[in-house]
Amino acid sequence: MMINLEYSVMALALFLLILFFYNLMKEKDSNKKIRVLAKSVGEVSRQLYESEMRLNEKVKELENVKAGLSSVDIETLIDITVSEKLIQVNQSTAILQQDMQAFGEEFAGRIVRIENNLKELSVSRANVGGADDQKISQLFTQGLSIDDIAKELRISTPEVEFALKLADLR
Repeated sequence: MMINLEYSVMALALFLLILFFYNLMKEKDSNKKIRVLAKSVGEVSRQLYESEMRLNEKVKELENVKAGLSSVDIETLIDITVSEKLIQVNQSTAILQQDMQAFGEEFAGRIVRIENNLKELSVSRANVGGADDQKISQLFTQGLSIDDIAKELRISTPEVEFALKLADLR
Protein backbone atom coordinates (compact mmCIF):
# COMPACT_ATOMS: atom_id res chain seq x y z
CA MET A 1 0.00 0.00 0.00
CA MET A 2 2.83 2.40 0.87
CA ILE A 3 4.69 1.37 -2.26
CA ASN A 4 1.68 2.37 -4.39
CA LEU A 5 1.60 5.73 -2.63
CA GLU A 6 5.32 6.20 -3.24
CA TYR A 7 4.87 5.33 -6.92
CA SER A 8 1.94 7.71 -7.11
CA VAL A 9 3.96 10.50 -5.55
CA MET A 10 6.90 9.80 -7.88
CA ALA A 11 4.59 9.72 -10.90
CA LEU A 12 3.03 13.02 -9.83
CA ALA A 13 6.48 14.56 -9.32
CA LEU A 14 7.59 13.31 -12.75
CA PHE A 15 4.41 14.70 -14.32
CA LEU A 16 4.96 18.08 -12.66
CA LEU A 17 8.60 18.10 -13.79
CA ILE A 18 7.61 17.33 -17.37
CA LEU A 19 4.91 20.00 -17.22
CA PHE A 20 7.47 22.50 -15.88
CA PHE A 21 9.90 21.81 -18.72
CA TYR A 22 7.09 21.94 -21.28
CA ASN A 23 6.01 25.36 -19.99
CA LEU A 24 9.65 26.50 -19.97
CA MET A 25 10.05 25.55 -23.62
CA LYS A 26 6.79 27.26 -24.57
CA GLU A 27 7.86 30.37 -22.65
CA LYS A 28 11.12 30.48 -24.61
CA ASP A 29 9.12 30.23 -27.83
CA SER A 30 6.80 33.01 -26.70
CA ASN A 31 9.72 35.22 -25.70
CA LYS A 32 11.26 34.67 -29.12
CA LYS A 33 8.05 35.79 -30.80
CA ILE A 34 7.80 38.81 -28.52
CA ARG A 35 11.35 39.80 -29.50
CA VAL A 36 10.36 39.54 -33.18
CA LEU A 37 7.34 41.77 -32.53
CA ALA A 38 9.49 44.25 -30.61
CA LYS A 39 11.96 44.30 -33.48
CA SER A 40 9.09 45.01 -35.90
CA VAL A 41 7.86 47.86 -33.71
CA GLY A 42 11.40 49.23 -33.56
CA GLU A 43 11.66 49.04 -37.36
CA VAL A 44 8.37 50.91 -37.76
CA SER A 45 9.57 53.58 -35.33
CA ARG A 46 12.85 53.89 -37.21
CA GLN A 47 11.00 54.26 -40.52
CA LEU A 48 8.75 56.91 -39.02
CA TYR A 49 11.78 58.82 -37.73
CA GLU A 50 13.54 58.61 -41.09
CA SER A 51 10.37 59.69 -42.88
CA GLU A 52 10.02 62.66 -40.56
CA MET A 53 13.64 63.67 -41.19
CA ARG A 54 13.22 63.42 -44.97
CA LEU A 55 10.00 65.35 -44.76
CA ASN A 56 11.75 68.09 -42.81
CA GLU A 57 14.48 68.16 -45.46
CA LYS A 58 11.86 68.47 -48.20
CA VAL A 59 10.17 71.29 -46.33
CA LYS A 60 13.50 73.12 -46.05
CA GLU A 61 14.15 72.57 -49.76
CA LEU A 62 10.69 73.86 -50.53
CA GLU A 63 11.27 76.94 -48.40
CA ASN A 64 14.47 77.62 -50.35
CA VAL A 65 12.68 77.20 -53.69
CA LYS A 66 9.53 78.93 -52.47
CA ALA A 67 10.27 82.12 -54.37
CA GLY A 68 10.03 80.30 -57.71
CA LEU A 69 6.96 78.15 -56.92
CA SER A 70 3.38 79.00 -56.32
CA SER A 71 1.67 77.97 -53.10
CA VAL A 72 -0.36 75.37 -55.01
CA ASP A 73 2.84 73.74 -56.31
CA ILE A 74 4.32 73.69 -52.81
CA GLU A 75 1.17 72.12 -51.35
CA THR A 76 1.16 69.47 -54.09
CA LEU A 77 4.78 68.53 -53.40
CA ILE A 78 4.12 68.30 -49.69
CA ASP A 79 1.01 66.16 -50.26
CA ILE A 80 2.92 63.78 -52.52
CA THR A 81 5.78 63.40 -50.04
CA VAL A 82 3.47 62.88 -47.08
CA SER A 83 1.35 60.37 -49.01
CA GLU A 84 4.40 58.28 -49.92
CA LYS A 85 5.52 58.14 -46.32
CA LEU A 86 2.05 57.31 -45.03
CA ILE A 87 1.82 54.39 -47.44
CA GLN A 88 5.07 52.97 -46.02
CA VAL A 89 3.83 53.42 -42.46
CA ASN A 90 0.48 51.79 -43.28
CA GLN A 91 2.23 48.77 -44.81
CA SER A 92 4.44 48.35 -41.75
CA THR A 93 1.45 48.73 -39.46
CA ALA A 94 -0.51 46.07 -41.39
CA ILE A 95 2.37 43.62 -41.04
CA LEU A 96 2.61 44.36 -37.33
CA GLN A 97 -1.15 43.84 -36.90
CA GLN A 98 -0.96 40.47 -38.66
CA ASP A 99 1.90 39.38 -36.42
CA MET A 100 0.04 40.46 -33.29
CA GLN A 101 -3.17 38.71 -34.42
CA ALA A 102 -1.30 35.45 -35.09
CA PHE A 103 0.38 35.77 -31.71
CA GLY A 104 -2.99 36.32 -29.98
CA GLU A 105 -4.58 33.35 -31.76
CA GLU A 106 -1.71 31.10 -30.73
CA PHE A 107 -2.07 32.11 -27.08
CA ALA A 108 -5.84 31.65 -27.22
CA GLY A 109 -5.26 28.13 -28.53
CA ARG A 110 -2.80 27.41 -25.74
CA ILE A 111 -5.30 28.60 -23.13
CA VAL A 112 -8.00 26.35 -24.60
CA ARG A 113 -5.61 23.36 -24.56
CA ILE A 114 -4.67 24.05 -20.93
CA GLU A 115 -8.35 24.34 -19.94
CA ASN A 116 -9.13 21.06 -21.70
CA ASN A 117 -6.22 19.34 -19.95
CA LEU A 118 -7.47 20.60 -16.59
CA LYS A 119 -10.98 19.34 -17.38
CA GLU A 120 -9.56 15.93 -18.30
CA LEU A 121 -7.61 15.80 -15.04
CA SER A 122 -10.67 16.66 -12.97
CA VAL A 123 -12.81 14.12 -14.86
CA SER A 124 -10.19 11.42 -14.37
CA ARG A 125 -10.04 12.22 -10.64
CA ALA A 126 -13.83 11.93 -10.43
CA ASN A 127 -13.79 8.64 -12.33
CA VAL A 128 -11.02 7.14 -10.24
CA GLY A 129 -12.17 8.18 -6.79
CA GLY A 130 -15.82 9.13 -7.18
CA ALA A 131 -17.30 6.03 -5.53
CA ASP A 132 -14.59 5.97 -2.86
CA ASP A 133 -15.21 9.63 -2.09
CA GLN A 134 -18.88 8.98 -1.39
CA LYS A 135 -18.05 5.98 0.77
CA ILE A 136 -15.40 7.99 2.65
CA SER A 137 -17.93 10.77 3.34
CA GLN A 138 -20.51 8.26 4.60
CA LEU A 139 -18.05 6.54 6.92
CA PHE A 140 -16.73 9.83 8.27
CA THR A 141 -20.23 11.12 9.03
CA GLN A 142 -20.91 7.80 10.81
CA GLY A 143 -18.05 8.68 13.16
CA LEU A 144 -15.20 6.50 11.88
CA SER A 145 -11.70 7.91 12.18
CA ILE A 146 -9.51 8.61 9.17
CA ASP A 147 -7.28 5.64 9.97
CA ASP A 148 -10.28 3.31 10.29
CA ILE A 149 -11.71 4.52 6.98
CA ALA A 150 -8.33 3.99 5.28
CA LYS A 151 -8.09 0.44 6.65
CA GLU A 152 -11.64 -0.47 5.70
CA LEU A 153 -11.37 0.87 2.13
CA ARG A 154 -7.73 -0.22 1.78
CA ILE A 155 -6.48 3.19 0.73
CA SER A 156 -3.95 5.56 2.22
CA THR A 157 -4.80 8.07 4.94
CA PRO A 158 -3.72 11.01 2.72
CA GLU A 159 -6.27 9.86 0.14
CA VAL A 160 -8.95 9.82 2.82
CA GLU A 161 -7.92 13.28 4.03
CA PHE A 162 -7.92 14.57 0.45
CA ALA A 163 -11.42 13.19 -0.20
CA LEU A 164 -12.68 14.75 3.03
CA LYS A 165 -11.18 18.10 2.08
CA LEU A 166 -12.88 17.91 -1.32
CA ALA A 167 -16.15 17.15 0.42
CA ASP A 168 -15.58 20.03 2.89
CA LEU A 169 -15.92 17.67 5.81
CA ARG A 170 -12.50 18.40 7.22
